[in-house]
Amino acid sequence: TNGKFIIAWNTFSDLNMRVLETDNTLGATVPLAGSGVWDIAVRGNTLAILYGTGTADLYLRGYDMGTNSFLGPAVLVTEDPSNDYSLPNIRFKNDGSLVAVYGRGNYPNRIYRKPFDSDFLAQTNEIIIHDQQSSLNCIDVSTNASDELLISTKWGVNGTDVYQAWLLDADGNILLDQLGVYSCAYAYYTAECALFDNGDFVIVMGNWLSLNDTENYNVRGIYFNNYGQQSTGVVVMNTTLADEQVYPAVEKRSDGGFVVVWQGNGFQGDTQGINARAYAGATFPGLQATSTATVVVDETGTSG
Repeated sequence: TNGKFIIAWNTFSDLNMRVLETDNTLGATVPLAGSGVWDIAVRGNTLAILYGTGTADLYLRGYDMGTNSFLGPAVLVTEDPSNDYSLPNIRFKNDGSLVAVYGRGNYPNRIYRKPFDSDFLAQTNEIIIHDQQSSLNCIDVSTNASDELLISTKWGVNGTDVYQAWLLDADGNILLDQLGVYSCAYAYYTAECALFDNGDFVIVMGNWLSLNDTENYNVRGIYFNNYGQQSTGVVVMNTTLADEQVYPAVEKRSDGGFVVVWQGNGFQGDTQGINARAYAGATFPGLQATSTATVVVDETGTSG
């Protein structure tokens, strides 16, 4: 934000942050609230933190990176102490308000949405987007310039892993309900997503088709056009096939493409490297080749 980068991490008992300044120096370590499950969003100098404290509840708190101080006390987000709340996601909207998306870990597992104004005050009670008699393993969200919200999830256990997605408008109305994305036998707990301004979106996953699949875990992606009405089908994104390729993340590029990053062994023989590929969204699965910047297009080299 404003040329700065936030580095956040958690230990067993604490959540911490450091700011990488524009001159490439690191600020002091700032203890943030909570531990364990958390997510952050940034708008200008305002940092929003949605976090758990080791109990079943989730809290929201603001932090001013200009003054290095918290913006008031923490706000209790969740509403039912008997629920095992988890999987927090928080995003700013264009007007400075926020939307929280999170899950419930006890049956039936649920996805909730709850909006907050720019002062971190709740605008409505928590709203159930979906519930299901199945284990909810992960949630990721992405927004676009219209404040539309994509929710990407993985449900089930080994042998019955199912990926599903929802698309909501800025007011929380459902545009795309319970889209079946993919299913497989084995999967890591990731279903990362990126939503574009025109309604296109991409979802990336790390999964293994079966015990008989000699390629082990691969990173797979699927690109949807026109608000989910069309699809490329699922594409294997990694070119190194040996051992495990897992924990993918995806981020939009300003030119309409996107970059996928994941953990796995690479072409140089390393066993736990970080690999990346850049794609042109309009021609997916075509590799990104139009940018003037140097970008990594596979695990073996770069393309300008």
